[in-house]
Amino acid sequence: MRAPRALAQHEPRAAGRGIALLVVLVLLLVMGLTTGMAMRSALVTQKVGASLRLDSIAQQAAEAALRVCEDELLKDSSQRVPEIGDVEQLAALPMDRLNWSNFNFWKLAPPQAGLVARYAPPGTAPTGAPNPECLVERVSLTNGEVAIVVTARGYSPGFTADAADGHTLSGQVVWLQSFLYFD
Repeated sequence: MRAPRALAQHEPRAAGRGIALLVVLVLLLVMGLTTGMAMRSALVTQKVGASLRLDSIAQQAAEAALRVCEDELLKDSSQRVPEIGDVEQLAALPMDRLNWSNFNFWKLAPPQAGLVARYAPPGTAPTGAPNPECLVERVSLTNGEVAIVVTARGYSPGFTADAADGHTLSGQVVWLQSFLYFD
């Protein structure tokens, strides 16, 4: 008759199977977390890339508007577009009292007479974006001379702003400014 086998011979094998299952589960968990982090990183990278693209489009629109407005101002006043034709009649303000940063001067209502001239050059807007615009002001310099400050705003496609205070809700806006001094 045979002697019964000892159970101790099978125990290490059963314990090894349990450990292998645990190791596989931990590896699956690590792979899942790694995949999730990679997907999140890809999403963030895509958002940053889209934001940079919109910023670049808005930058180009602002540059185009600034260039058009500067070109208009270099013309004789009788040859300029009517919106900025009489810039020489604007009051020359001290540097700290310029109005380009005041949203009320950018609204669609006619600009405040005698302080600013506003112009939205046609054909300079990217598809799906508002037309860029310029605000023209005269500034008195410390030496008594007068210069012209041109502030341009360019927008990206999908740009929207709060109607009450002008803060950007979606899209991008780029502001550019130049000073023109005439002898």
